[in-house]
Amino acid sequence: MNNISELEKEFGAKWIAMFLVKNSLHTSIDLLKESMEKGFTGIYITINKPFEDLKEMFERQKIDLTQVLFIDAITKSNNPSIPETNNCLFVDSPSNLTRLGIILSQSAQAIKNKKISGKKIIILDSLNTFLVYNNEKSVTKFTHFLTVKMKEWGFNGVLLSDEENQKTTNQITMFCDKVIEVKG
Repeated sequence: MNNISELEKEFGAKWIAMFLVKNSLHTSIDLLKESMEKGFTGIYITINKPFEDLKEMFERQKIDLTQVLFIDAITKSNNPSIPETNNCLFVDSPSNLTRLGIILSQSAQAIKNKKISGKKIIILDSLNTFLVYNNEKSVTKFTHFLTVKMKEWGFNGVLLSDEENQKTTNQITMFCDKVIEVKG
């Protein structure tokens, strides 16, 4: 899978893509691995799996996580006393989109303040899980906010989704440069 390379060829340095997937975990592993191999610095927003589980899976795949900051929006809803770690910030609930937006803004600003040169990426896993905790209108508005901010901050973007909720997916594709359907 060379999706990042293909996006760079087609759009140059800046792009936002929605990946319609059957299994977001396999796709996220492939995309994060490719991004890190290409020298990206990234923010990975997880709503599907707890950070510790993802970290284990990514490390088994030999993905260098030193350039990734995780924002975990699921763990704290089940374990409110979880301590912050060096490379993961926790949001209290996937339904707290305001707090998620604040933490994301602070994280992107921190990366910019470090004057890290090179390519940057935000990966959101996944839109469908957001819809479990939020209504369609809120998810669409948050995704619009996110894509506008990605461009403002100079980050590329990956939004993972499946085709379950056609209406929301169709609305959100308007904010993306490309929609890529991943088979299998």
